[in-house]
Amino acid sequence: MLRFLQRSFVLIALGILSFSSAFAQRGKDGAETITALDRIFNRYTTLSASATVGATSITVANIGDLAAGAIGGGSNNPYTTAALAPCDLLMIIKMQGATINTTNTTAYGNVTNYNNVGTYEFVEVGSIAGNVITFSSGCSLTSAYTIGGTERVQVIRVPRLTQLTINAGASLTGRAWGTVANTGGVVVVEVNGNTVINGSINANNIGYRGGAIDNNTDYGINVFRSANNTDGAEKGESIVGYQADYDGLNGRYGRGAPANGGGGGNAHNAGGGGGSNGDNGVAYNGLGNPDVSGGVPWISAWNLEAASFATNTSSGGGRGGYSYAANNQDATTTAPGNAGWGGDNRANVGGWGGKPLNTNTNTRLFMGGGGGAGDGNNNANADGGDGGGIAYVISYGNISGSGSITANGQTATNTVPGHNDAPGGGGGGGAIAAFASGTITGISINANGGMGGNQLITNNESEGPGGGGGGGYIYTTTTAVTRTVAAGANGTTNSGAVTEFIPNGATRGATGVIVNNATFPTFDERVDISVTASLSAGPYCIG
Repeated sequence: MLRFLQRSFVLIALGILSFSSAFAQRGKDGAETITALDRIFNRYTTLSASATVGATSITVANIGDLAAGAIGGGSNNPYTTAALAPCDLLMIIKMQGATINTTNTTAYGNVTNYNNVGTYEFVEVGSIAGNVITFSSGCSLTSAYTIGGTERVQVIRVPRLTQLTINAGASLTGRAWGTVANTGGVVVVEVNGNTVINGSINANNIGYRGGAIDNNTDYGINVFRSANNTDGAEKGESIVGYQADYDGLNGRYGRGAPANGGGGGNAHNAGGGGGSNGDNGVAYNGLGNPDVSGGVPWISAWNLEAASFATNTSSGGGRGGYSYAANNQDATTTAPGNAGWGGDNRANVGGWGGKPLNTNTNTRLFMGGGGGAGDGNNNANADGGDGGGIAYVISYGNISGSGSITANGQTATNTVPGHNDAPGGGGGGGAIAAFASGTITGISINANGGMGGNQLITNNESEGPGGGGGGGYIYTTTTAVTRTVAAGANGTTNSGAVTEFIPNGATRGATGVIVNNATFPTFDERVDISVTASLSAGPYCIG
């Protein structure tokens, strides 16, 4: 009898321990109420060695970057301990390294291989030795993560809260991508109970960076990629990479759009193209969506570019506006490229809009592409807008409130005095994944494209405004709240030469993608096999 009782006690104890290992890790960081703007809970580092499918550990660049005090510290610290510890949760996500067509043709920037960019998963920490993190027992990677060259993977520490409340006027955000090399751009939180958002979870403008301005240009240029900054402005950042990466792919300048990054305006002084993200299913041609809100005069002006161009449609980002013109002509009767315009003849060489990405359900998440810069030579041009980042919220309860979850692309900056250069394109909308095992009510969820920059010149000189950013991607377990993936509007010009047609060749982006009624993520509980069987694996591996 004693032997039976002892055996029963051991089995019960094993069951309690196994149950604890499967569930007690959730909520380990306690409850949080956010009362200020721009709190950052996540901690970021990079993967420093490639990891294969089935790997049970990873090596990171600096384990200290995942400590609670690594960003902000003090009131910015939701963790009970400073150092990374067993049962902490990590998100692994591949950020860059896609392969594209690099020919100087309209095919420039087409994705030829994603190389797993956008792939992500969650793992629980089992133990730490130096910079090596071993996962909880039973956890292993479901995807491979290759690094090297332009292939970049980041590892993010995720707070594990019991409750989360964000007060009105307060916000939870993330480190902007690129402020520390190859990290940031993602806001991710796990809540074991209810999440109340009366303020915001804000991933606006923290995604891929817009193209940066230079002050060097030439006339009569129409190229899709170039290593020479006299040929055009910089391209926006994308899933491919950024400036130095583009240098290694035959050039960072020119109107071609590298994946979801917007193309730079060509010389002389054409506007930058908008960044992109979600694919709404409309065929992409890089030319954006003409704004015809000005009625017949604007329709007439668009159709001088090409027959029926006023009805053009394209997924992705909007195109940048026409190049420099010195004279006042009638834009409804005098076509772009006509010598009567003078200067660079108001040529149709604006940056192409970023290409939409393959956002397959919830298997990949991408930040919004940066807008291309506007071309300039008078220090009056402007950068492209930054893309929206990624916001990922999982709540094992309800999500409610009067606030918002946002990952909008940035509106591009307008030209600066004397305004005789071109602005950049708007940033592409980011990605939002919001999951609740209960209900989601009251909040709004938005991943909109940013507006293209305006040209504020008022004399009879004109340059091209910026193209609008394309909408992003939203994946939720509900249809009961307002969700938007709106296109960014094109910029306009104040030039006295084209008052009859203020878009001056810049087009709107396209809408993004909303996935309805997503399934609450599965997770692998993988507890002691002598007590209970494992559940099916999913994006979470919880030991």
